[in-house]
Amino acid sequence: MDLRQPCVKFKLDIDITKLKKEVLDSVSEWAPSQGKAKLLTMVGQPTLSKKLKKILESTLHEKIDKNFFVVDYKEVKKLNSHIDDKEKINYGNRYICVLPLEGDCNIKFQINENSEPFFNTNFSAGTIAVLDNTTYWHSVDVLSPTRVTLVFWIKDENSIN
Repeated sequence: MDLRQPCVKFKLDIDITKLKKEVLDSVSEWAPSQGKAKLLTMVGQPTLSKKLKKILESTLHEKIDKNFFVVDYKEVKKLNSHIDDKEKINYGNRYICVLPLEGDCNIKFQINENSEPFFNTNFSAGTIAVLDNTTYWHSVDVLSPTRVTLVFWIKDENSIN
């Protein structure tokens, strides 16, 4: 995949309520997030069915990495501007996929940490946003009372998985 902009969205043709239940029911343990932001979010590792993985790959027209996480933002309303490490955050992959299972958000992309956004977009439950999160600085504003997302990666040829 070669994005021509920092974010591309794909509408998932699936019942988002059923998907949310399947994903959340498969998480056996939740833990506080360990990222630099030190937010009050919770993270879990779901076990996804082969059928669901095929649906995601078919929607994206790309192979996806084997790693999946669910992030529950609880009452967190903002992720400050940051750029993600390709090896530590993305498992060696360039693009991250964010699929809200609940909630709406706005993501802004900047060239530098404190520069004005040059691109921004809203996305909500049922829309996969593929982000170039290792190239561009980005921040997120949660627009709904809460946000729960499924996070995974487009598999690069040179990924560590």
